[in-house]
Amino acid sequence: MLKKASILLLIVVFLFTGFSSIFAEEWYAFQKDESRSGMVKETLYFPMKETLRIPIGEKITGGLLIHSNNVYYSTIDGTIGCASVFSGNTQWTRKLDDGIKSSMMISDRDLFAVTENGHVYCIDAKTGTILWDRNMETRIEAPLLKFYRYLIIPSVDGVIYALNSLDGITIWETDLHERITKGVCFKFNSLYVVTEQGQIACYDSQSGKKHWSFYAGTKSQSSPIAGTESIYFGDDEGSFYAYDYITGRRYWKQELNDPFSSPLGFSYFDKRIVCAGMTSRYVGISAGTGTEMWSYPSDTCAIGPVSANRVVFLPGNDQTIVALDSFDGTEVFSSKLDSPISAGMAISNGKLFLGTESGDIIIYGSANYDFYIEIEDEVQTISPGESCKFKIVISCTEGFHDPISFSASGFPCSCKGVGRWFDHSLVKPPGEVNLVVDTTEEAKPAKYRLTIKAFSGNRDIEREAYGVLVIQEEGKETILSMEVPEDISVGQDFSVPIRIENAKKLRSLGYTIEYPADKLFLKEILPGDYFLGPKDDINFDYTIDKKNGRASIGYSRKDLGESGSGYVGFLKFQAKASTKENPVKLLFSNISLRDTLLFSLTSVNKPAHFNIKPGKSTTIVLQIGSNKMRINERIDKLDAPPYIKDSRTLVPLRAIAENMNATIEWFAEERKIRLIQYDTVIDLWINKPMCMVNDESIELPDKVAPAITNGRTFIPLRFVTEQLHGKISWDGSTQTITIVYPIQ
Repeated sequence: MLKKASILLLIVVFLFTGFSSIFAEEWYAFQKDESRSGMVKETLYFPMKETLRIPIGEKITGGLLIHSNNVYYSTIDGTIGCASVFSGNTQWTRKLDDGIKSSMMISDRDLFAVTENGHVYCIDAKTGTILWDRNMETRIEAPLLKFYRYLIIPSVDGVIYALNSLDGITIWETDLHERITKGVCFKFNSLYVVTEQGQIACYDSQSGKKHWSFYAGTKSQSSPIAGTESIYFGDDEGSFYAYDYITGRRYWKQELNDPFSSPLGFSYFDKRIVCAGMTSRYVGISAGTGTEMWSYPSDTCAIGPVSANRVVFLPGNDQTIVALDSFDGTEVFSSKLDSPISAGMAISNGKLFLGTESGDIIIYGSANYDFYIEIEDEVQTISPGESCKFKIVISCTEGFHDPISFSASGFPCSCKGVGRWFDHSLVKPPGEVNLVVDTTEEAKPAKYRLTIKAFSGNRDIEREAYGVLVIQEEGKETILSMEVPEDISVGQDFSVPIRIENAKKLRSLGYTIEYPADKLFLKEILPGDYFLGPKDDINFDYTIDKKNGRASIGYSRKDLGESGSGYVGFLKFQAKASTKENPVKLLFSNISLRDTLLFSLTSVNKPAHFNIKPGKSTTIVLQIGSNKMRINERIDKLDAPPYIKDSRTLVPLRAIAENMNATIEWFAEERKIRLIQYDTVIDLWINKPMCMVNDESIELPDKVAPAITNGRTFIPLRFVTEQLHGKISWDGSTQTITIVYPIQ
């Protein structure tokens, strides 16, 4: 009997520890869920001003997501991307196969997006590479929802799908037989949905089983929102409803006259006010009684309002963003915009984010009283007995002089061999402070998610940043490294294998390689041989930012992870022409490793250093009217001599391109010439006075276009030579042209 009890106890302990391990990161996100907190905690200070503008170039749709000092966005044309909320610098972008109407969803490491036609993507939030994708073959307009390992996708056809966020496999699905175009909300393990026909229904989030459903009696374009005790929504006739979230019993129905036209949002400290757009105005509604408390006119009422403490932000008339006291509707701030708001707004760490139709993300912050913090290297890996520092950079508005104090949580107690302290107790911004972490030999291998809080002198402003500390046993670290040849010459093609060692149950790997784009041309990226099994179970994805010299690679498998060592990618480079010896450094960044359950892993990352041996320059000499060309010491014969038209020199195409490492393509139907030199692509058209250089439209100098003369193709000399990175000189007395490539 005692033996059976011991076994039962072991099973219970195993299940409990297994559950807590499996859901550890998701439980953290669950605890941060707004519907559970009961408070609107953010605080913004007035007056506010535009502090940063991030140009995207396409109409922003869906919503904006803020996570780990980055803003994530989607566009009507199907572009998604990530940019820094501090610098505005783009971290990555990629184009999906269709436009996006639905708002994306982000977890600790993954970004989930779905196109209008139902193609679902799980994307590594650090690198923008695809971990898995699935075509649902149905239209999607409603925002995505994620909790634990469930990804909820409501379709226009009326079917709600619950996918496993690990691999995109359907866990359950249920058909409401009515259009769903608005969001689904989550509360206490239940999902709540409102159809266009006015059906409000409650489903078990883990099985899809219906708990209850009722009809409001009218059509609805309103998403439900979960309050402390009630589920709220509005309909197309202006009625506002509150239902008990457990039984579905209606508490009340209030007539507010105008149709609801935007998502709902809570405001005023303890969420006692619900705010919403209603055709031509925004309203504040008592969450307890449904009574209208205030009304504010607006000509753009489709955008959901967002709140910070007592203040609610919403679009006003004539392309403005306004802030109202959410208790009485008094305007406390207004700012004119140069384009209408087109995407859901967001508030994070004292900043307001909004997306516009013209394709800009605009960030507002306090004009004269605020500060912000950022961790430079948010992930640190050490072995027992070692130390590290988390560097925290503090910025502030002009004139802000309050001293800043700090606290850190998420650490084990010092008795477990881990100590930490800030090297300054108070800092006057702008400035920096280091969180120092040291360990003893007794420290156990573990991973800790850290929350660093900063407080102003009178503690009325609180800002947060997040980091990760990994303690790993020495000699058993996962290592990412690059292998490069010892001798590389100009023009040489060479491969850089990417190798991983000591990986444990690795299921997905994302990383970015930063390379000098002025010295190397990245020709191709190939998968490694690390993952075994059927090819259909393995996903390899990459994007290349040629301009900035960044390649982001994703390598993953759908099934359980692998352990061991092997190659996870091969980068094929070509060394660009140069007359100098060039030292080159290849760096890893944005590392994202996940294990079998997609929990985060860390690695030691080793950069690569090598030199490119210099080459010789080529000197090309031509003369107007002469069919001879000198290339260094060699004399070649031209098919046709150069000539001058409208003060511009035109030369035979092949004479220049083939001696400057450029390839030529001819498109007969368009009468188009394409020159390709490494990562420079030039498109020119016969008799057309403009061209495209790397997809940018440029007018040709003096509008002198390429021409076909006596059956030969001629191009404008100076413009093409300079675009191909050559240097040109002209001797008017002899009408001689000299080209040097590459430039010395």
